Amino acid sequence: MSVTIFKCSQTTPSSTCSYGASDNDAGYFYSYAGPVTMYSPSNCIQVGATIRNDNNNTFATGNSGGATHCG
Repeated sequence: MSVTIFKCSQTTPSSTCSYGASDNDAGYFYSYAGPVTMYSPSNCIQVGATIRNDNNNTFATGNSGGATHCG
């Protein structure tokens, strides 16, 4: 399981995020990953997560869909 927060170069909401800095927490967790933090007072962020099942080699991923939560 992992959770990542990306600092985008965008300063207004956008369907894309040009990644800059990031913070990630990944590993084998019983119930959740994190916390992750990002200081981004004037830029947008994007959040992503992955859940993996090693027993049958499946995984699911998702993200916030671009540059969000700006400023």
